[in-house]
Amino acid sequence: MNPLTLATASHIAPRIQLTDEKLKTLNESDCRLAVYFSHERISWSVLDAVHHRVVSAFDFSLEKIPSDSVAASAIQLMDEYDLGAKQYAAVNIALDTGRSLLMPQELFIGSELQTYLNYGISITEQPMKDSVRGIPAYNIYSAPDRLLDSLRGVFDRFHTVHVSSAFIENIIRENKNLNDNRLFASLSGSNLHIAAMEASKFVFYNSYPIKTKEDFAYYLMAVTEELSFHPEQINVSLSGDITPDSDYYQTAKKFLRQLSFTERPKALKYSAKLDTIPKHLFALLYSIHLCE
Repeated sequence: MNPLTLATASHIAPRIQLTDEKLKTLNESDCRLAVYFSHERISWSVLDAVHHRVVSAFDFSLEKIPSDSVAASAIQLMDEYDLGAKQYAAVNIALDTGRSLLMPQELFIGSELQTYLNYGISITEQPMKDSVRGIPAYNIYSAPDRLLDSLRGVFDRFHTVHVSSAFIENIIRENKNLNDNRLFASLSGSNLHIAAMEASKFVFYNSYPIKTKEDFAYYLMAVTEELSFHPEQINVSLSGDITPDSDYYQTAKKFLRQLSFTERPKALKYSAKLDTIPKHLFALLYSIHLCE
């Protein structure tokens, strides 16, 4: 029995449900599944790996689910949509459930993995690490044991990464020829991820809890100051749950003049169905397809 199926969750309607008609004609073994999971939402997307074309996007809010039932609700949704029954070529699951730590590879000692998480992890969590392509570092984090066990009950095999690994790798991949300094901010619910490039060099990453529009602007300005960027000159590329008419955007615009929205990963193609939503909305979700 899946260890989380005892917690019952009512049906959750998708906020976004977009599927290319061609998905039905594709062989499952020619497709890849990308899943994003946090305490506030679950999203997934299917990639036609033969043509490198994203053909679906689903998004569900878990914000109204009791905190002790969030993971069970996410597992139930994946079961309802038969994700585990499909024989995908690969399943990448990005977790946005806690902090992560970038550790230089030359300083990393495998036996010390748990001690690197000096902010503390529960005995019911599993310490984990990702190799981050583009920088000589490991990304260290933890994942709840029950969640991992439940995912094993859904999928025969899957690859788990911290969402920040996908975020960082995509920024490095998409900005190899960058000539200026730039901030990148991705907002997913109350989780704000910020990274920075100085020309084509990756120099910064951190994540922050966001409750208000003032929080959003404050952390962007704090990173700008920490890196000695000029607030009226630094380009800030935004993605996720933010729009030009949102309070978050309008507040940040008072302090940071050069705001723009991130494009979807250029390494992939996209179904016309996905053009009905802002391109920056699922930039992070799509980047999970490119994790290895």
